[in-house]
Amino acid sequence: IKTLQNKGTQIAQLKFTHNNQSVVYAPRAPPYDIYYWSLYENEVIKQFKVCELSEIKGLFVNPVNDKVLAYTSSNILKVFDLTAEHQEPSLKMDLGAKINKLVANFDSTGTVLAIGCNYNHSQENVSVNRIELNNIDQQYNGRFLGFYISNESPLEELHFVKNSQKIACLLQNGKVIIADSINGKMLTSALIPGATEAPYPQLSFSPDSRFMIAGGNDKTVRVYDIESGNELSKFGGHTKACLKVCFSPNYALFVSGCQHLIWWIPKYWESI
Repeated sequence: IKTLQNKGTQIAQLKFTHNNQSVVYAPRAPPYDIYYWSLYENEVIKQFKVCELSEIKGLFVNPVNDKVLAYTSSNILKVFDLTAEHQEPSLKMDLGAKINKLVANFDSTGTVLAIGCNYNHSQENVSVNRIELNNIDQQYNGRFLGFYISNESPLEELHFVKNSQKIACLLQNGKVIIADSINGKMLTSALIPGATEAPYPQLSFSPDSRFMIAGGNDKTVRVYDIESGNELSKFGGHTKACLKVCFSPNYALFVSGCQHLIWWIPKYWESI
């Protein structure tokens, strides 16, 4: 086990890159940039400027290459290439006050970028959620599909599941909408009781896309069936809000965290 001391600010989000000796992270305090950190040398290799004063709300590494996506609380989205000689974004969007909320993520092939927006519909006088799918390699005219999903509450995060055949969207009222990624048709939904207020918990999915896990502000971890949306199990053990969960991509276990970490092995799951 190796312990490294980050010389900069506290870390808010951290993701491994395709090189297991390096990570990217977003800080808790400004400037809100992406830092490319070598674990071997224990130093920042590159720093990518995202936004001076707006917190980075989402940070994702492309599943097949070295592109990194970040979006902020002020609705700025940028994509960077860690291998590029320059540190300018390969894709940049600044939606600002045009929308209420921005979320985004890569699909499993790494070629599609889903961008979700909550905005005020001028004609219907309601707040709506729309998802648009874009070819990541085409900065302009890359959009090839768009659809609306449930408008009962703003989007909080989105994920591709089932080999990118489905999109899972967490709304701010604690509901997860599972939709067809081709036509946007809602297939099923699930309600997460501990995800109805900020800070919102993170979702994670089993490698075979059969199960979804979510933490909560109620200190629990819940397991859901993707096909039906039914809650399968609920677990305790955390002393504070559990906001981070993650399935292992290689082993039959997942981890959940508050101030401490709990490793869960599916074979020994026991509901409380």
